Amino acid sequence: MKSENGSKREHHNGTRDWPPWPNGTTISNAHELVSALLRLSDDPRQFCFRGNANATYSRSGLYATIDRPFVLDNPNAALDNETVERVYHIENILRQQWIFRTRRTFRSSDAGHLLRILAMMQHHGAPTRLLDWTRSPLIGAYFAARTEPNQDGEIVFFDHQLQEVQTLEKLKTDKKLVAQQKVIDDNANHTDTTSELHLVRAIEFLIVEKFEAPLVFPLLHFNDADRIVHQRAMFTIATEPLQCHARLIAEMLSSRPLGGRAQSRGSGSPPNFGRIVVASTVKRALMKLLHSMNIHASSLFPGPDGVGSMLQEVTNWSDDARGPFATSQFVPPIASAIKRKPVQQDQPNPPAADRSDAVAPNAQP
Repeated sequence: MKSENGSKREHHNGTRDWPPWPNGTTISNAHELVSALLRLSDDPRQFCFRGNANATYSRSGLYATIDRPFVLDNPNAALDNETVERVYHIENILRQQWIFRTRRTFRSSDAGHLLRILAMMQHHGAPTRLLDWTRSPLIGAYFAARTEPNQDGEIVFFDHQLQEVQTLEKLKTDKKLVAQQKVIDDNANHTDTTSELHLVRAIEFLIVEKFEAPLVFPLLHFNDADRIVHQRAMFTIATEPLQCHARLIAEMLSSRPLGGRAQSRGSGSPPNFGRIVVASTVKRALMKLLHSMNIHASSLFPGPDGVGSMLQEVTNWSDDARGPFATSQFVPPIASAIKRKPVQQDQPNPPAADRSDAVAPNAQP
């Protein structure tokens, strides 16, 4: 299925001619930003969000972690079949090492599910072909504000339900893909009764067979790991390495959608994909506001590591001279209860005779 010649593959990075996402608006007030994000959450479309601490990130394209050293660090490199095969080789080695080194930690049943393995690797910091997204706009805002306080952040979003519909339609109509549809169906796990799990197995087959058709699939509901659940996480994955997720999503959603849905739903309505810039001056206030809404490292990264990161956050973002937990936004429930408990002073102790625990002189204790 892969090309037999050594021709250079089609590749687009941020400096090439690919359909850019809208520049979006810059918001410099924390409450206005949260209101704008909640309006997106109320939209009947199914948006997913990605927060980047540096607003220049999406301008270079959205690439998976395993692709970035080849694309972003060396944009003029020749991305031919040899380079793609090298990425495949690295990916296989990393996946095998993950399975071997975590065999006592994670379920052995996940070993046969490529995408579940990649999801766990991604959420624990290993380079993969996945790109993180969340279905919560406020969690997206958290990742846009948590680091790089002197740089503007950004929140990019797109309608993942429409993207899935469009991609599945392309899977059914593209001549290259139609020729392999029966093979895909035959190799998908037919014990998976839901169409979504069937799709997951079909995508796994396309990836394992190195199918040369640049598509981006949105993926959700296939892993119940704590971090993935708490972050309301989902992913996009390209069927080939070194593909710009932003370009493929924008191209798909810029075309005439199925069912006659226009790219924009009228004036005042957000497009099917977009971008909001988080001004650097609002990051401190935004982090405090999100902490008051229980969105912080401890809630998103369950376990001691998350607690440690949360304590680091409140230390970094607190501007109170009395310490990070002096302000009401950062007072945990137990500490808050202790703080509010009235202290009764100047109340004499009851006489010894009136106390049930009084001990008579010279008595055996």
